[in-house]
Amino acid sequence: MKKTYIIAFITHTILWIYATQPIRASEDTFSVYSEELTRHLVSAMRKMRAESTQSVRICDDCSKTIQPRHIFQRALDIEHHLNAFINMMGQPAADPKIIEIRPYNTDDTNQIIKRIHNKFEDFSKLSRMIDYTQFTHDHKELHNKKEDVRDSFNALDRIEILLMELGSPSVQPNLVLRRANMIRALVQKLCTSAPCSAVNPKSPAPLTFISPINVFNEAHQLIMLLDLFAHHNGLSIQEGVTVISPSSSIITPRQVNRLCGVLLADLIALNYAKFGSGTIAVEEITGPANPAQVWEQINYAKRLLEAAL
Repeated sequence: MKKTYIIAFITHTILWIYATQPIRASEDTFSVYSEELTRHLVSAMRKMRAESTQSVRICDDCSKTIQPRHIFQRALDIEHHLNAFINMMGQPAADPKIIEIRPYNTDDTNQIIKRIHNKFEDFSKLSRMIDYTQFTHDHKELHNKKEDVRDSFNALDRIEILLMELGSPSVQPNLVLRRANMIRALVQKLCTSAPCSAVNPKSPAPLTFISPINVFNEAHQLIMLLDLFAHHNGLSIQEGVTVISPSSSIITPRQVNRLCGVLLADLIALNYAKFGSGTIAVEEITGPANPAQVWEQINYAKRLLEAAL
């Protein structure tokens, strides 16, 4: 009896070992690959952070002063995020189809932030995202304190982050490409000399691999050329051509879009200074895009200005 018990115990132990071995092997495989993937991701983040500090020389002659025209473009980013969020929640919302070429002032920035505020308030009441019985706002009590436009720019940065925390999609290359297309179109309009017409839209020396830092640096070089072009052609805009630094240590499509918004605002101002009022279409980009497509548009605009100088 005792012998039978021992044999049964040994058999059970052997079966248990065989039964659990594949699981342990599977767990070991998962652990090895997950840890290695984690190390790869950490290394990639460190490399991105290091590369993001190697940006091109900042335009020393460019203004660092944010103007209402820049706030207006940044507010359009916020409206896009809000519209994307509302669409994601099953309600219709659309971005503007055109942007006016004209001067922008604080009244314009106030109007657009009110529009965004009211759109979110209406949606949140409809969807019951917020219980408005818990607090009330009396906008009549707003005083006429003059706010620093830099504070407005930073406030919009915070709102963008909060909208993404709520679930609004992050900035994707197709959004940046939409803005890059407008930048290229406005530079084409400024560049009317014969050498400009000879510039090939395709770069003669395209990069083999393009990441957001390459686009960011290309946009910085375009800003420096735009500043030279404005001085060379006697075009004056309030506080001059402007450059901004990234708001984080890693250059992402969001940082590129932020810089391109400032660049677009200055191009609109320069086009107004040269041609007067007008409009520019905001083309919808269907399907995915990539940084290489954005870089191509910015690079083409840069080579146009090089030809014009």
